[in-house]
Amino acid sequence: MSVRDLKNNVEREFALYEVITSDGSTTGQPVIDTADYDSGVMFDFFATVWSAGSVYPEILQSEDDGATDPYTTVDPDVNLIGTIADATVSAAITPNDPIPTLGVVGNKRYLKLIGRGQGGANMTYVATVSKVPEVRPVS
Repeated sequence: MSVRDLKNNVEREFALYEVITSDGSTTGQPVIDTADYDSGVMFDFFATVWSAGSVYPEILQSEDDGATDPYTTVDPDVNLIGTIADATVSAAITPNDPIPTLGVVGNKRYLKLIGRGQGGANMTYVATVSKVPEVRPVS
């Protein structure tokens, strides 16, 4: 059985860093290219300065970055590992709570993340994405 060093082989990058106010949503989401990441991706969600409300994620997918295959919302029953409720960030979260995470699997190459504010949300919303590269046998 082969062994994989997850600490040094997991790639992390910002998926979103934006201030969300009122009941709006984020704009200008970066595109996450999942090519050569056969193990799927995982999002971590944080908020740094909030005063009210909550923010939940919406994840979009496309085969060709929207050129001919428009971005559509992933099917939570098919493509998500975890639930939107478990990935929601709010002022009720305490330091002892687990970090909200959400896994995504599927056959579409490109992903985008949108933060949706509710309940008078007013916070700086941060999300990172972790990707594990494709596992290839060593010859």
